[in-house]
Amino acid sequence: MSGRAFSYFADTPGLPLSLKSMSNGRALYKFGRAEVAVDDGGYLILNDRQPYSIEIASPTLVETFVLWFPRGWAEEVSSSLNKTSETLLDKSPDENDANAGFFERYTPHDSVVSPKVHALRAAFKGTQIIADDWLEEKLRELLAAMLASQRTLKREIGNLPAVRASTREELWRRVNRARD
Repeated sequence: MSGRAFSYFADTPGLPLSLKSMSNGRALYKFGRAEVAVDDGGYLILNDRQPYSIEIASPTLVETFVLWFPRGWAEEVSSSLNKTSETLLDKSPDENDANAGFFERYTPHDSVVSPKVHALRAAFKGTQIIADDWLEEKLRELLAAMLASQRTLKREIGNLPAVRASTREELWRRVNRARD
């Protein structure tokens, strides 16, 4: 979905997993206890069913580009990355035990996720019709990149100087909340 506005507000009950990006301005997202400004310099991932609000109040025409992923896709992609082909063929899609939760934070553009988002945005803005199978393939590739980025973050959290894993994760979340 893409939209343009000088002013906009919406409050959602929680939609599917999504990636939000902006150009020519910024939007303020509020979810849980967090407030995150998303601008041209990065993106925000919100997990499935995460209630949030978005507010745009800008002197410039802000363009949003939001990608929503069908429920269960992130778990399917995660499972396909972590299991052998034989294991995947033996199990039905309902037996998927992968959890694909993401850290909900502003992420500066990177070399893993951002190029895939930019390519999808360029295709969306183009004049050619986007084929369903092409779009599904690109969204699944983006999910794989998002999961790879998430694994990198988890390794960084694992290097924090705290004994308990839950303490390391909470320290990391607080630092990022303050930064955002």
